[in-house]
Amino acid sequence: MDAAKPPVTAADQRLIDRLKETGRCTWLLIALIMLLLVYPSVEKSAEASILVAIFNSALLIAAAFASGQGRRALLVALAFALPALALNWLWVVTNDRQIGVILLVTMIFFYGFTIAQVLAYVLRPGAVTGDKLHGATSAYIMLGLFWAFIYLLVETLLPGCFVNLVNHSPDSTVDWRQFVFFSFTTLTSTGYGNIVPISGYAQSAAILEQLAGVFFVAVLVARLTGLYQPAGTSRKK
Repeated sequence: MDAAKPPVTAADQRLIDRLKETGRCTWLLIALIMLLLVYPSVEKSAEASILVAIFNSALLIAAAFASGQGRRALLVALAFALPALALNWLWVVTNDRQIGVILLVTMIFFYGFTIAQVLAYVLRPGAVTGDKLHGATSAYIMLGLFWAFIYLLVETLLPGCFVNLVNHSPDSTVDWRQFVFFSFTTLTSTGYGNIVPISGYAQSAAILEQLAGVFFVAVLVARLTGLYQPAGTSRKK
């Protein structure tokens, strides 16, 4: 005989109701999850790389729109997204190292900008809505992708900074797909150890991401629980 399920408390029900709410950040979160599902195909063909680049650019523009910061933020997002898309086309066609470096720098600035915009929306004074919770989750996922581009830039500028222990051979390289996996294991402090940073710059980047992951969760949760009031309620004076 199955054990009786524990009763759902009022606080649990409020959280469930919040998560069911949808908004602009809800669709951003869905798009990010879809990106994580399709990213393994990025290195398999030029067509797949272009498809992921188009999806990625559209995703980041959607992130600027989801932040609700107005037309200026959207224009800045477009100013990053359109060159990034063009650079990705050039990189796939030419496989030029300099173009790849410029592309990575553009994507790093782009992700940094959109993460800041989404967090500005999430931390805006007001009730904790489901859309803000979805926005906080989206910012956390984008933080993992942001650091993946940083690792790839470090490896591009200084080859050999990372070692793949699963396929450790003189000709083996760590690609973007593997850096995405490494980034999220570092961000969440999982650390499977299949990819290891061996140079000082790579290790410093990993340390900074670990700190960013810990402080993101600690600070954001504290802000959301301490500064916001549930929707439909007011503070007692």
